[in-house]
Amino acid sequence: MSSILVYFRVRLSSTSQIGTERLIFHRLPSSSSMEAIQRQELSSDSGRRLEDVSSKTVKEIQDQKSHKETKPVRRKNAVPGPTTSLDLVPELAKFKTTPPSTSSYEKDYRPFMGRACQRCSTHSRELFYHKDIPQKGILNIGIPPRNSLLGRWFPYSHYVYTVPNGCSYPEAKSMISDAVQHKRVQRAIHRSAMNDSDGGKNEESYQRAALKHTKRSIFVIKRMSATILNITLRLTGFLIMRVLSFLVDGIHIHQGQAEMVREAAKRDVPMIFVPLHRSHLDYLLMSLTLFVNQVPCPFIAAGDNLNIPIIGWWFRHLGAFFIKRKLDKEVGKKDLIYRAALHTFMESILQRNQNMEFFIEGGRTRSGKALAPKGGLLSCVIDAYMDGVIADAYIVPASVTYEKIIEGNFVSEQMGLSKKKEGIFSPIKGLWNAFQARYGNIRINYAQPFSLKEYLDSAQTSAPIQTELSMKPRLTKAISDNSLYGTDVVLEDQRQLIRGLGEHIVLDSQAVSSVMSTNLLAFLLLNRFRRGATMKQLQTGFDNLRQEVIARRRDVGFSGAAADVVKHAIEILGPRLVRREERPVDPDVIPSSTLGEKVGQRRSHKELVVPTTSLPDVFELSYYSNGVVSVFAMESVLAIAVSSLVADKLTAASNSRQKPVLVSRTRVVQRAEELCDLLQFEFTFTRPCENLLTMIAEALDSLIANEVMVQPKNTQGTMADAQYAQRIARTSFWEEGEEGDRVNDYHDDVELEVATSPEALDKLSFYQRILGPLVEGYWLSSCNLVRLLDCDMTEAEFSSTTNSYAKERVAKGLSTYMESCAMDTLRNSWKVFPSGTGSNCKQKVTHYSTFFLSLSSAVSCAMYTPINPWKVFPTGTRYNCNHCEVTHYSTFFSHFLQLRVVRCVC
Repeated sequence: MSSILVYFRVRLSSTSQIGTERLIFHRLPSSSSMEAIQRQELSSDSGRRLEDVSSKTVKEIQDQKSHKETKPVRRKNAVPGPTTSLDLVPELAKFKTTPPSTSSYEKDYRPFMGRACQRCSTHSRELFYHKDIPQKGILNIGIPPRNSLLGRWFPYSHYVYTVPNGCSYPEAKSMISDAVQHKRVQRAIHRSAMNDSDGGKNEESYQRAALKHTKRSIFVIKRMSATILNITLRLTGFLIMRVLSFLVDGIHIHQGQAEMVREAAKRDVPMIFVPLHRSHLDYLLMSLTLFVNQVPCPFIAAGDNLNIPIIGWWFRHLGAFFIKRKLDKEVGKKDLIYRAALHTFMESILQRNQNMEFFIEGGRTRSGKALAPKGGLLSCVIDAYMDGVIADAYIVPASVTYEKIIEGNFVSEQMGLSKKKEGIFSPIKGLWNAFQARYGNIRINYAQPFSLKEYLDSAQTSAPIQTELSMKPRLTKAISDNSLYGTDVVLEDQRQLIRGLGEHIVLDSQAVSSVMSTNLLAFLLLNRFRRGATMKQLQTGFDNLRQEVIARRRDVGFSGAAADVVKHAIEILGPRLVRREERPVDPDVIPSSTLGEKVGQRRSHKELVVPTTSLPDVFELSYYSNGVVSVFAMESVLAIAVSSLVADKLTAASNSRQKPVLVSRTRVVQRAEELCDLLQFEFTFTRPCENLLTMIAEALDSLIANEVMVQPKNTQGTMADAQYAQRIARTSFWEEGEEGDRVNDYHDDVELEVATSPEALDKLSFYQRILGPLVEGYWLSSCNLVRLLDCDMTEAEFSSTTNSYAKERVAKGLSTYMESCAMDTLRNSWKVFPSGTGSNCKQKVTHYSTFFLSLSSAVSCAMYTPINPWKVFPTGTRYNCNHCEVTHYSTFFSHFLQLRVVRCVC
């Protein structure tokens, strides 16, 4: 039955939601009943406004609906008898073409993010949580309360000064002395001196080397030392709040999340805050929110690029201890002194029950996606627990999301240019430029703290159930060269433990991140309305996408009507990224002057919102769009996998409407799993306590529920569904069963049908376009591997050549996605390809090109217009490889890519 959604804007004046707006959505009766109700209301009070209805309670409106609901109208000339679905054909037609209506509760529902994992941290999940936590609401800490005379005259200074803060912090001198005398540092001094004195054969040279390394260890620890002063915290808090009041609309935090952190801080256990890294403001905003909530501020691991005059001294007294980006001076030779000093200094902080903060990704993301975790600093925390230095620690994943990054963008680095080093005038210049624009809102989220001890106990005693598909050989993940793993000999099991915890933290931090309005708008423009859309289309798509995000238990960092939010996001992004254009309604119509009409009569135009898809601005728009990609990543993987298997059949079926397009479910799962392996440096798809096949099966069921895929009904359909559900259920439990219980019976395959209706194909294309730039970028990188068959190249030379080639394709109009030439994407693709690929025969060289070729074929079909034919390499280009000649070139015929390789003549 068709329904009408009426929006009521309610201003929430409570302290839990200061200055925020919320919409109440209610479904009213059908159109005929609604007209009668409106006539009755207008006759009684013609001057009443629509907003006055908001004074009614939800219960009263529901009672009104229950009394005035009308019955469905039967079709004329219908056969007498009981009502069937055929009697409601008009209503069913509307149901198939319009989004289903939802209740007021579903519309108002906002998921509470950040609960601890129910598999790894069962006890921690209930430790600091109670039923009132989700209802605490959002607090804007950027607007201080003005409940006193001084608070009204000097709101920011009075607020920061009156915040109670009885936290005590250790002095730097005591930590320096303890670190220098630690056995780990003394052992590193001895080993370094032995290496410099040829094994200690000469006593005099050994003593000189030992004295040199002792002085260096003292210098390193002093340079690394930091402390926290309460006066510095208060002054910094005042400056941040005062300056940001001119730049942003608000700094929001969920009070329920803050309460969980406060309760965890009351325990005599250090807390490890592990946020994702987006901006240099992350350090300051995290400390500000903790200071306001009376939680001891953490010692922060910061990069030495911020250790500049004045700024470095200030950060050092806020608890920042600066570490080098590259721990070793020479490649392949570990700096034992620096590693031991860093490990010991961090251990001394934890030993004093002080909180600590570091970024699990290592550095700021250049693409907007969460980076692969770096386990170096995390291994120090685990070692402190394993060695008995601390009894336990609470891990707190966190995230700071911005509607717009204040310090600028990373466009130049994505274009292949080198990173600019920060100087003393860089903050001043950045702050001056920041006052020239608006930056919207900032949202800070904290996940529920979970016990490190509980996680390690559960991870060491349990393991996810494996299946045949998940036990096949996988690509080995690379380990960071800057890792602290090499301080001591570490077993492979401990490496896997650290890596698993890092992936768990990344996914928890990503799950607690709020999707901002600019993220949603950029994602919608690049993946659905790449050629532009009217405001009405954009608002409808924005509202539907917001519901999709919330349905996947991801909260949004905004509220209000879609029309207002879209206009706000367009203004924040600016005309450089999103512009408005007026275009003729039908550009193919003959001008009116030629038809004898009045000269000068204007043709009708419509205003479109168009995204910028040209280099280099598309990189910045893609940065904001990538904040939503992780929400639909698995559906996109499956859409690309399905299309790569039946791309030609889909094209024929959409034109002729003949036989249904069938695809094996097992083949889809296998192709999706292989694609997940190759995109392992782009996304962390599963936690260590989860099974990849289970996640793929759930996403595939989601596509079936959305009618993108259809399961054909036959005599054995019910039995096949039940068997498949049982197989998935066996792989989704955390408990480890016996070996006999792990039998995988995927040989009982299920045939799925790909829906070929226009609506289903549009959804499929939408999912394909989400990961389209990554697939095209990986294909470009794999094609350039043939350059290594002729000669050896350094990584810098190969990266420069590949990036130049990718940008040249964009300049010639040959690229499907302009953002596919991003340097970050190309670098991640090289990590996937095994070393030595170019030194073997053509089979290794063409393996990756062939795989991404089939994926690129499917992705290119998802675009709006066909691409002109082009050639990647000149025909006949020859490369010598172990006595065989390989001719490698690719041609783009209309929608499809073709790869031709001459067979080996050896």
